[in-house]
Amino acid sequence: MSSTPTIECVFYSHCWGLYCLEQLGLTSSKGVLLIELSRKSTLGIMLGDKNSLGIASLLDPETTLESQIRHYDDVALGLILASNQELPLATLAAAVGVLPFKNTRIKRIILLVNILEAVDLAPIWQHAGNFKVFWDVADSPDQTLVDMGESLSSMGCLDASSWQGITFYQNPQRPSKMADTLLSHYRDILSEYPAVLGTSP
Repeated sequence: MSSTPTIECVFYSHCWGLYCLEQLGLTSSKGVLLIELSRKSTLGIMLGDKNSLGIASLLDPETTLESQIRHYDDVALGLILASNQELPLATLAAAVGVLPFKNTRIKRIILLVNILEAVDLAPIWQHAGNFKVFWDVADSPDQTLVDMGESLSSMGCLDASSWQGITFYQNPQRPSKMADTLLSHYRDILSEYPAVLGTSP
């Protein structure tokens, strides 16, 4: 039986977070699909796949979600990469707009958005049902966190029903001796947006 999938959005600080999904509570499941939402794929470079057309291919009414899913070593879930060619926002918006209308067995779609693109792509991801941040503590806090907080706040995405907080994690391939200090800095930067911290550990 097919049904309308839920759509979620995860903002990530570093592409290697794709290898640490278990720290976000995401493990192998046939009912969950990851979609890289970006004008041009970064994950494809990391995974050695430079041939993706991205979700723009879904604009063909005959193209199914399942036909576009790829599986990669060390990535827990099926994934549709962004295009290897830069796409306009209008194309991405149209493609995300057809996701709820595709005949699919997928129950849960997770849009992966690099935090550096969060503001630019806001008109597209704001239509997701809930939002969270997956932040590698090896990435120093900067203005992008503030910009993201302002975008989320202005779009009403920080209410209790949709905002799921920030998950800070450590990637074993990017060890940080300053993790505790950086976490303190993150909280200082986000102090103006207490709701952003949400369910963060």
